[in-house]
Amino acid sequence: MRYSDKGFTLIELMVTIVIATIVGLALTNLYRGFAEQNKQQRRIAEVRSQLTRVSELIERDIRMAGYGLAGTGIRPTLGDPDDEILIFRDDSKGETALASAPASGGTCIHVEDPASITSDQWLCLMGADTLYRQVADIALSLTSCNIPVTEPLPAGHGFAIGDKVLLVTGIQYSIGTDGGVNSLIRNQNGKEIEIPSISILEIAIKNSEGNEITANFENARSLFFRVGGVPSGSTTSETVETTIEANPRNYH
Repeated sequence: MRYSDKGFTLIELMVTIVIATIVGLALTNLYRGFAEQNKQQRRIAEVRSQLTRVSELIERDIRMAGYGLAGTGIRPTLGDPDDEILIFRDDSKGETALASAPASGGTCIHVEDPASITSDQWLCLMGADTLYRQVADIALSLTSCNIPVTEPLPAGHGFAIGDKVLLVTGIQYSIGTDGGVNSLIRNQNGKEIEIPSISILEIAIKNSEGNEITANFENARSLFFRVGGVPSGSTTSETVETTIEANPRNYH
């Protein structure tokens, strides 16, 4: 019996190596594609999870808007491209009164009991009108002004000595930018929480007739929020978003 001692030729070996290399590269690229797709799905899932938590938080805050107050307790700022909203509620039950009539256009008010008022606290002045103002840094205020506020009082406001001043909770939602990256900011009486991955905040407000309104927000019946964001590290412009409908506690 004769055995063949013929093996692979050099050409056959080179062809085999080339084929194996091509197959290996194809499998590597396929694996990388699956891995990147899986990573992108995880990013999208993270954004959706954030959206769920944010939606629940905003809805809860809106449903408590106006608690203990006369009006709806909402003060939106409709801008381009992003909106902002301030939500007020009276859950501290702190109360004092004006010790003197505030000056029109001034940033100082005098109250009978300033001891319990702190910087960044929101105040609700209740008299001929309802007005919200945030307390500025008390430590930097003049001795002649026991409560400084961050915004001037309107001209001809009509507030007088003895008018009620409530210590309220103010919650602001807005889009902030840090290093070119947008995120949702929740600020409650000066305490700020940054919620990453959420870069879109749009608000639509409707009255009891279902018509969208851009002023006279005391007539607000329902608020629609669109929140969303692009997954971090994404190479696409895919936006994950959700829409929330919520009713202020004291809607008219």
